[in-house]
Amino acid sequence: MKKIYILFFLSVSLFFIQKKSYAQTLINREWAEVTGYPKIDFDFQTSTKDIDGNIIVIGNTFRINEEENFLITKYSTDGVKVWEYEFNGWTDLTDFGICVVTDGDDIYVSGVSYDTTINGSSFEVLKLDKKW
Repeated sequence: MKKIYILFFLSVSLFFIQKKSYAQTLINREWAEVTGYPKIDFDFQTSTKDIDGNIIVIGNTFRINEEENFLITKYSTDGVKVWEYEFNGWTDLTDFGICVVTDGDDIYVSGVSYDTTINGSSFEVLKLDKKW
């Protein structure tokens, strides 16, 4: 059954690829920024914009005594870092930020933290205000 789903997905994908125009869109990079200390393969997860057009990025950073932590960074529309927030779970172990969304002035982030009290992972949701 799994092979049927994979074959179906590939067939549909090829259909849309053939229908897609191959015209090039030229872009110019206006700015680039690096933050945190990435150690693992999926350091950057996703980003969103707030109501003012600022960019909020969630990913991960590494601390020697804390392992990986969520790293939430807000950039202005010009690429200037406005603020940065690091979340270190509850047990100083592996924490992975996965998603970020905004709702007005509020910022919601979610991810997974390893929790030694349950010997497994727990899902974390944080709410930050835009002034954090």
